Amino acid sequence: MKRKLSEAFDQWYGQIGDILQSFQERGMLRNDANPKSMAMFIQSLLNGLHMAWLIDPAGVESGHLLKDISRVLWRDLNQERRAQE
Repeated sequence: MKRKLSEAFDQWYGQIGDILQSFQERGMLRNDANPKSMAMFIQSLLNGLHMAWLIDPAGVESGHLLKDISRVLWRDLNQERRAQE
């Protein structure tokens, strides 16, 4: 079971990493971060949000949390913004 889960997550990280790499190539994301590492980070964030939702659905479902997370992630990953700083 652990091997199958590991394979599934590795495949998911690879697919999301490929998408993030294509965003880097188009100048949409900063290019100094590893796409697979970013995919793992995003998945870890989603896993944590899922756990938080299981514990306190109302707290996670408030529109503010996802909006704030999106803003923080995009601000750091956005290539154009990084170039301006």
